[in-house]
Parts: sequence; structure tokens; C-alpha cells
Amino acid sequence: MAPGQVAVAGESAGGNLSAAVTLRLRAAPGPAPLAAQGLLYPGTAGRAPGADLPSRRFFDGIVLSDKARDVYWTAYSGGRDLDGDPEAAPLWADDLSGLPPAFVVLGGCDVLRDEGHAYARRLAAAGVAVEEMRCPGQPHGFLNQGFPASEAVYEALGAWLRPILARSAVGGA
Repeated sequence: MAPGQVAVAGESAGGNLSAAVTLRLRAAPGPAPLAAQGLLYPGTAGRAPGADLPSRRFFDGIVLSDKARDVYWTAYSGGRDLDGDPEAAPLWADDLSGLPPAFVVLGGCDVLRDEGHAYARRLAAAGVAVEEMRCPGQPHGFLNQGFPASEAVYEALGAWLRPILARSAVGGA
């Protein structure tokens, strides 16, 4: 694959890693290495004080609890203070300009809904093309559970991504 013909995508912590990869690769020399990013109910805020968003309280315990998120964050961070590190908590990056287009999926009843939405808004404000797909009533992890909304998400993500990769393949990204 040539530079610009690759997209990254991930769900939850995988969405966090996808966002972090785009930030890290943005500074790489040469042509843009990534064509797009698919962020499926991404965790973008870490455990910083500003990360106490309403959806974390409203939907705590629906599939994902605050206690479980603490365990995951501690494992992810290795006990280090990474709350201000944009590669661990991309929402807090100083600059999101120059990143590849993003498709952001949000579950309506997901603890990570508000941070995913906040990240999508920050990307758009930085001039990044963003498509946000909200899935009312869907909890965290619904894509892996095969809920009926999953099919619509995969269809929309594919429809969004195909022309981006086609343009990249002919050098027009």
C-alpha cells in the first residue's frame, strides 16, 4: 500500500489508539501516511478532571462501569500519569489540525458518548472533515454484540471510506 491508502479504525480503546496513531503519524516526514480514521465509540478523554462528562454518570454500569474503566485506565497507563498526554487522551491535544478525515460513531447510551462527541467537535473545529453517526439507544460495545444498529454502522462506514480510499489510490487525496 502506498502512503495515504491506509485507514485506521477501532472501537473503544481501539478508537483511542486509532486517534493516537493519527496524531503521532501527522508529524511523520513525507506524504500523509493515513487516508482516514474510523473512531467507533472512542475513549478520548482519559481520566483527567475535565473528563467527567455527563454520559459517564448517566450510563455508568450499562455494559461499562466507572470502576471497570478505572481498572482499564490503570492497566493502559501502567500506573503513570498520562492524563495530559495527547497520545493517551487525544481529546486534550493542543492541535488537531492536519489529521485525516474521521468517521465517529457514538452510542446513545454509552459512557463514552460525550467524549467521542467532544473529540469530533474539536476535529471539525480544527478543519478536519468529520462525519458523526449517532446510534440512539445503543450501549457501549454494541457493534461487537451484533445489535441491529451494527449493520447500519458498518454500511455507513464502508460507504464513507470507499471513496476516500479510491481517491487515495489515484493520488487525489
